[in-house]
Amino acid sequence: MLGCSSALSGLSSLAGAATITPAKILSAVTPERRVYRHRRPTPRAMHLSLSCANTSTPSILWIALFGLFGHIYIPAHPTPKQGGQIRMKHAVWVDLVNALLWLVTAVYATIIWVRSRGGRTMHTGRASV
Repeated sequence: MLGCSSALSGLSSLAGAATITPAKILSAVTPERRVYRHRRPTPRAMHLSLSCANTSTPSILWIALFGLFGHIYIPAHPTPKQGGQIRMKHAVWVDLVNALLWLVTAVYATIIWVRSRGGRTMHTGRASV
């Protein structure tokens, strides 16, 4: 019986050898390469993307604030006794200036973020970051 089981194991190893394909041989010879489908963002890129979002949100809110209060107070013609409405009419223009400053900051942060996405290494400049 012992000779029969060793003959069967020899046949099974021969059958396994028959299923070797050129792709298996090629994969055994070539080194394994890792394929990264998506680059992981660097901490700097993540910081810049958060900075872009953090400056876009207040600019949108300031524009909404200007639209709301501008609709209420710009067409109003208050008398000199209505000092609160006069102050609010002036405050609407301050809101517009703040909205424009936040918008400029958001556009600048977006430009910096877009430019930093395809960076190169600091020393040689050959490798992508």
